[in-house]
Amino acid sequence: MTGASSGIGQETARLFARAGWDCLAGVRSADARRAWIAEGTTDRAIARHVVPVTLDVTNEADRAGVVREVSARGGKLNALINAAGISSPGAFAFGDAESDREVIETNLLGPMALARNLVPALRDGANDASNPAGGSIIVNVASIAGIAPMPWQSTYHAAKFGFVGWSDAVGHELRHDGIHLVAVLPGTVRTPMLEKADHLLDASIRTLPRVAPKPYFRGLTRFRRSAQLAARFAATPNVVAKAIVDLASRKNPPARVIIGADAHVLRAVVAFLPHRFAMAVLGGVLS
Repeated sequence: MTGASSGIGQETARLFARAGWDCLAGVRSADARRAWIAEGTTDRAIARHVVPVTLDVTNEADRAGVVREVSARGGKLNALINAAGISSPGAFAFGDAESDREVIETNLLGPMALARNLVPALRDGANDASNPAGGSIIVNVASIAGIAPMPWQSTYHAAKFGFVGWSDAVGHELRHDGIHLVAVLPGTVRTPMLEKADHLLDASIRTLPRVAPKPYFRGLTRFRRSAQLAARFAATPNVVAKAIVDLASRKNPPARVIIGADAHVLRAVVAFLPHRFAMAVLGGVLS
């Protein structure tokens, strides 16, 4: 489990533990490790089943440490949940390569590398006769942003489109090993990342250079207001976590799962409208 410090990853680790799954909860900070240990003092399931491990998916040494931890615990893995993610909203024309790189590495390249590292353990888990699901699973927590492109968060869309595409493509390959891949595409979810994105949008508006065309100010402001409105009706992390735990228990899970009313609306826009009109809707409403 990656991204277990907060949000979807944290709630998913809790639900796995309460369902009796042993869970390596990947966190990036010592504070997050201590928080899991503290929670275990009052929750027997957490104490028994959750082991917090240091894991920044972009860090090769951290990924290697997780492989060693899995090996030390028998070398078999039934599920990998890629829930780590960050966003960096703002105007592409006035962004920077360092921020782009961080978003792509955290949301796409890091999870891909971790999955590759853990394929042998997932293969062994799939072949374990005691596995009730009859196979292993990689659940990639993407976003509806992986199929519905909207303005003012282009790098995030690039990463999530890539994540969904990678999930579908490598799913063809790994099914021969008994490993299922599922891309989960939530809409707006009430997580710390959502609050952070609002602060980043505010900062992006305030720091736009004076040479920026006026539509940039209007577009970013309107997008921020739309995001704030969506946050009021956002799904809770628990809704997504329940879906993930259910997927891990299925023998034949679907390749994609869309979660949230807003996500279903956006999916319908891109699925049923001609591309030109779909882009006009997404760009017009949100910019």
